[in-house]
Amino acid sequence: MTLDEFSKTTQHIISNEGFDAYLPTACYPGRREIKVLTGLPSHVDPEKAVFDWAAKSAQKNEEFLVAFKIDASHFKVIRCVGPFIEDETYAV
Repeated sequence: MTLDEFSKTTQHIISNEGFDAYLPTACYPGRREIKVLTGLPSHVDPEKAVFDWAAKSAQKNEEFLVAFKIDASHFKVIRCVGPFIEDETYAV
């Protein structure tokens, strides 16, 4: 799955449910599994915490993507496959 494909899915969810309550979401395409992170403390670096949370559930070298809110009108998507990591920021 590409960054843009996951961002479109994220934008669809946001358009239906709103961005205020959007929670970090991880996708594991090979397993067709999606997880949502609740209870992220406000004092932690969200990018590191969300990435570490998503990576912890990934199997060795498994592709995963994670999307999370970075400000009032943008979210970031990170894609990881083994040692390869890419990211992009998208407007809501």
